[in-house]
Amino acid sequence: LTHIQESIDRQIVQHEQLTRPTAHISVQTLQCRRYEKDMFLNVAHHDRFEAYFVRWSVAVDALTNSIDTYRQSVHDSQQVLIAEKWLANVTAYQYEMLNIVTDIREGRITTPDQANMALTPSKNTIRSIIINSLLLAVTNRYSLVNLKVNLKVAVGCNIYIYIYIYI
Repeated sequence: LTHIQESIDRQIVQHEQLTRPTAHISVQTLQCRRYEKDMFLNVAHHDRFEAYFVRWSVAVDALTNSIDTYRQSVHDSQQVLIAEKWLANVTAYQYEMLNIVTDIREGRITTPDQANMALTPSKNTIRSIIINSLLLAVTNRYSLVNLKVNLKVAVGCNIYIYIYIYI
């Protein structure tokens, strides 16, 4: 029974290690979008724009690091491919945003609507990270709950069999 409990604990820890990072990646991606919107709303206010640009830059770097850490921690080749796609999407999003920031600084973009329109063709790259990381987090969480239930049933059956054989 001790061996079964240790196996259960290992599997639960493994599933939890997959759930937390993917949920965190979703939150960090949403944070990038928040600062993106704040930057665009403050296009005409240089100091505020630059302050939000710094926050956005820090958020994008943290997101990239989290995805890279997740990629290095997973052992399933499918999840590695997902993480690599997320990294490519963040890089593409960051590239487009930096081009827009340059256009704002050089006066080619002067309104929030212009900034938003400039990013519109690239929004799906960042949205896909939000959607897919949330789906993966929910799937991992569901698998974790399902694993806990199934393992408790299995342990209960083993205890029942052990008692029955003992008697």
